[in-house]
Amino acid sequence: MSTSNAVSAKHPVDEIPRLDRLFPLGLQHVLAMYAGAIAVPLIVGGALGYSSEDIAHPASLGQPRACPLA
Repeated sequence: MSTSNAVSAKHPVDEIPRLDRLFPLGLQHVLAMYAGAIAVPLIVGGALGYSSEDIAHPASLGQPRACPLA
């Protein structure tokens, strides 16, 4: 059996999308990471009965200072 006849086409997972598709997906990824970093201290702190001052400090640590959304 020879493997020289193998097809060299890329699998769809290995393809890089066009920029008009890549940019919204990248933005969605960044916003989801940002929301996750803020939501966890709020949910856990609220469930544990912490005061708003106690919750504000860990939630603010999740905000990157260089991010224009912060």
